[in-house]
Amino acid sequence: MLGNLISKSGCLKNLMTVMRKINPSIMLVSEVEENNNSPTFAYRFIEALFYYTALLDSLAEGMAQDKKNRMEIESVIYQEGIHSIVAAEGYERVTRSVPISVWRAFFARFGLVELELSTASVICVSSLLNC
Repeated sequence: MLGNLISKSGCLKNLMTVMRKINPSIMLVSEVEENNNSPTFAYRFIEALFYYTALLDSLAEGMAQDKKNRMEIESVIYQEGIHSIVAAEGYERVTRSVPISVWRAFFARFGLVELELSTASVICVSSLLNC
């Protein structure tokens, strides 16, 4: 949900200041790898087209037998995601995503260091998610 704070840079900085004060040993960040934060509509539209086409195609494939729930999910994606990127401007545009390189630079400013998870950690997390 960090992407929703991109347009509110003060809130994002405050969150990171609090995170530094908490001083966690590990912080896992999971954000969409997309670049729809451009002020230029054409660039946002093209990025959104590729991203949401892939997302909706994967939903259609994965939920082929559950059309009712798929349609509900697709309507939420449209209302909250596509509409925000394509039809909203300024602070009204809530849905924003930036490439990983932008997040890496941002976190580095706050002294956070990126590490890869060990194989044991990946196995542990995978088993927890499968419960």
